[in-house]
Amino acid sequence: MTTASDYGPMITKLWGVENGGAYGYYKNNQMSMGLSDELAEGDHLYAYVYSDASGYSDAYSFFDKNAVSGNAGDKVTLTLKYISGFDENYAPIETPLADAVIVIGDANTEYKTGEDGTVEIELPADGAIISAVKDGLTLIPPVCVYSK
Repeated sequence: MTTASDYGPMITKLWGVENGGAYGYYKNNQMSMGLSDELAEGDHLYAYVYSDASGYSDAYSFFDKNAVSGNAGDKVTLTLKYISGFDENYAPIETPLADAVIVIGDANTEYKTGEDGTVEIELPADGAIISAVKDGLTLIPPVCVYSK
């Protein structure tokens, strides 16, 4: 659901959650400037509900690939970054995320990102969503879809 605001339309409810407007969305891993941003075929839209609706401390994170394909046992390298803050012009600062645990499906794995945010994983037998978690940081989970 949306409503009009001083800055244009704003989300008031997303997936049944009403939390005072603490929602975010990125298009192609770039911060969206408003609901009037146009989407084109092939664009990747990522919408989320902040878990910290007052301090907005949740960190947007993303892999360098939105999707991978292959066979079970194939190795794939992903790079994980997150928005660590904003510069003097309010442009997002993308920072490699080290020591994040890779999640495949709904299970944490033994894979961890290196200092440069990269990780090499072996693809599982079945397609799955690849994501990550990081102790001490509330991530807006990155998403990479694996299909055979």
